[in-house]
Amino acid sequence: MAAPRAVTAAQAAIGRVTALAADDTAVRLRPLRSDEQNLVAAFVAGLSAQSRCRFLQALPRLPQRLLRYLADVDGRRHVAVVAEAGDQIAGIARFLVLPGELGAVMAWRPAALVAGAGS
Repeated sequence: MAAPRAVTAAQAAIGRVTALAADDTAVRLRPLRSDEQNLVAAFVAGLSAQSRCRFLQALPRLPQRLLRYLADVDGRRHVAVVAEAGDQIAGIARFLVLPGELGAVMAWRPAALVAGAGS
């Protein structure tokens, strides 16, 4: 596994954000670190089979190559933000700047504890 990258200014700013969910639960937002493959694996393992369904099949666990890709954030072109509610991961959001594109792709995957909550 590669050594964790230095935290960028944007990542440091994200680490200071706390928000309130619709039910008044405090949710802390922080950047995912590139050395947190185990956190990503545990988060995905806790998702429903329907949520884990990718590539036209349900993935019971992430292939190592995909796990490395999802955790290999650089804080500039590939950023992931972890939402924590207490000691649980409430969700992971990420955005990727695609090579040769003028925009970025963003995705958010809530954990079961928040899926369907709110409006």
